[in-house]
Amino acid sequence: MTNQKTVLITGGNTGIGKQIALTFAKNNFHVIITSRDASNGEDAAREIIDATKNKNVSCIQGDLSSIKGCYALVEKVKSEISSLQVLINNAGVTMMEKVINEDGFELTFMVNYLAPYILSTGLTPLLKQNNNGRIINVNTSARMQGMGKLNIETTPFGSDFKPGWTYNNTKLANAMMTVTLAEQLLDSGITVNALYPGLYKTKNSTQKLNSIFMRLIMKIIMLREMSLAIAGEAPYQLATDEALTRETGQFFHMKDKSQFTKKVYDPAERALLYRKTIAWLGAAS
Repeated sequence: MTNQKTVLITGGNTGIGKQIALTFAKNNFHVIITSRDASNGEDAAREIIDATKNKNVSCIQGDLSSIKGCYALVEKVKSEISSLQVLINNAGVTMMEKVINEDGFELTFMVNYLAPYILSTGLTPLLKQNNNGRIINVNTSARMQGMGKLNIETTPFGSDFKPGWTYNNTKLANAMMTVTLAEQLLDSGITVNALYPGLYKTKNSTQKLNSIFMRLIMKIIMLREMSLAIAGEAPYQLATDEALTRETGQFFHMKDKSQFTKKVYDPAERALLYRKTIAWLGAAS
């Protein structure tokens, strides 16, 4: 296992995350998945081992629903592994009802934006040990990003919460963070990119919807769904393709290099989001 590369995949116990884990395991990576529920995560790890015959698959329990939980997960990862080549921030939620966490943040914003930021910055020391550490943020399509209307004063706290639309707002924030981190880590050897892996029917996408309008929209969207079996292909390419070694701050639509929505490139908005993020996390600590 000396030369075996390690990938950490958040939310790797189910859906797209599990398929990504299967793809990396088939390609002889040391795979670590995170799961909020330890039992579910361990079951998923065993299933991946059985399917791929790669015994180097494990789960680390982690709760991304709070700032404290995210920092605790970072410390667990650093205590259990000494090398990390790829971090895939895959875990995400689409809340149909507003939930405020213990820190005062709306849960979609916490999991889709703050959690990836905390993990990415917290695990930077591990990723820096490699010539080409890679951070991949699983995002949505540029079109959905463009539908986001991130309001830094209301969105983080759920004051403008709307089922479905809040998801777009948080993915817009996630995309902005991708570009900001890429700039900050430019000379570190770490690349930071965002990826839309494609459209698949998962537990997250088929959860009970409490709106006739949202159910109709979801039915229309899911007409374009693809087989979940290919969900890991694009993330694997972005994580391993040597031709992408210097690509950072970019958006990939599945396997193709694309463009973020224009809102992502606004330097003033990105700077404001970054300053607020540092302040929120500083206050929490």
